[in-house]
Amino acid sequence: MALVDVLQALVESEYGTRTVEEQAATVAMGFVKQRPDYLYAGQQGSEVSNNKKKVQFNNQQATVFGVRDNVVTKLNKSEWTGYHAEMIVFSGMLAAFKIDVTKSNVSKLKDTLADYEVAICANAPCCKHCANFLEAVGVKYKNKSSNAGNTGWWNPVKDKVAAHGSEEFAKPIPFE
Repeated sequence: MALVDVLQALVESEYGTRTVEEQAATVAMGFVKQRPDYLYAGQQGSEVSNNKKKVQFNNQQATVFGVRDNVVTKLNKSEWTGYHAEMIVFSGMLAAFKIDVTKSNVSKLKDTLADYEVAICANAPCCKHCANFLEAVGVKYKNKSSNAGNTGWWNPVKDKVAAHGSEEFAKPIPFE
């Protein structure tokens, strides 16, 4: 079974699943094959409940690391409207590796990540903006939705939020 499938199964086991119609917070988890002892987790609206918990992943023990405090952004957490769980994990996970995504661009990040096997999975379908972004930087994910989501969308590279319904929000990857 591919690592992205194993990660998706773990996310669903730890956090359950939610549909696009539900308004509950999305939780996501990231994995870097070259660092198998950690899983990087993020949630919309609050810290993940199982931070620092030991879990079995891919036939070995890994520690869940909540990345919320590692996210690189100028905005205060109270202003994080449109910060999707997958992008929280992406920014926080790369910051844990000392990569400031705001000092890069999509093509540079794709080149940087090309030597790694990186996956990010969530307990809900990946919105079209998150899916387009993850595809553009070469990160594996599961369950793409054709929906752009019900909130704005934060681009972790540009550190900008496209308001829901705005002209920028209509783009495949806002601010790119």
